[in-house]
This record gives sequence, structure tokens and C-alpha cells, in this order.
Amino acid sequence: ARYWYVERVPLVGVADQEEYDLSVIPFLRDAEQIHDVRWYPTSGIDVDESFGVAGRWWRVREDVGVLTLQIKPAIAATQTLYLETTRPMPSLYTDASAAPPVASEELVAALAYDEVLAYLSAPGRGTLDSRNKWREARAVHASELHRLLVKHRPKPRQGSPKLPWPPVVPSPWSAR
Repeated sequence: ARYWYVERVPLVGVADQEEYDLSVIPFLRDAEQIHDVRWYPTSGIDVDESFGVAGRWWRVREDVGVLTLQIKPAIAATQTLYLETTRPMPSLYTDASAAPPVASEELVAALAYDEVLAYLSAPGRGTLDSRNKWREARAVHASELHRLLVKHRPKPRQGSPKLPWPPVVPSPWSAR
């Protein structure tokens, strides 16, 4: 994938469950794609906050390609956690393709144009002269595409997971 975007994936709480299997989310391949776990602590206030504050913690465990979200304390079945993740944008060259709603329109147009140029300049498509023209057009378009990819790169909120047992700094002088 050439473009990634930020997506919020809801995880509905299960009473007294501290581990959630993330293999049901097909685009999550790596723990690095998860940037934060957010939640709405009270139902009356519509402001989310990171789950890893005020004595709560979260972390992602990876076992042979299977991601598992571990949280402490467990949340109620009426609460929902939201994973702040980066997701690869699917290809845009098929008739059924659709860009994500959060994607920039100018970037989607530039990516679609680049995919069309790549298709037209591929070996076996038209004459050698026409393929060379499409290849030159793609080379001219590359700088604009790069500028747009930098301009619209995803900016996820980074929350620090609070680990279950914070490290204890040894203090040998206090034993006296």
C-alpha cells in the first residue's frame, strides 16, 4: 500500500474480559499499526481520552502473527474501546473500488491517475511508443504525487500504553 490513513475501530466490551482478539480486524498485521486505545469514560461527557491513564493500561501482544489487546482493568459490557490504527488504502483501479471517507479528494484523484498511468505503461499494453509516453507522463506526475502523499500523511494520536508493572528504580541507599 502506498497510502495509509487513520481509522478508529470500535471494540465492544465484554464483562470481566481483559484480552481481546484482534485477528477479526483483517487489515491489522502488525502491532505498530495500533497507536492508541481511546474510550469515553462517562456517558454524559462527549470527550474521549486515552485508556492508558489513571491506573489503567493497555498493550498489544503478538503471538505468531495473532494480535491480542490486553487491558487492565476490564471494562463493562456497556462500554466501548476505540483502537486508533493506521490502515492501508485499497487499490482504486477496479469498478468496485472506493476511497475511505477520510481520504483527501485531491490525493485520491492523484493516486487513481497514477494507477491508470501504471496500467497503461505496463508491458503488453499498446505500442512501445504509447507506453513510453505514458511512462513519461507518470514520471512527470511523480513529484506532485509525492507532495500530496507528504501533505496528507496520517497523523494518529499517540497514546502511551501504561504497562502493568512499572519498572522500579533500585535505591540501595534507602536500605540502611
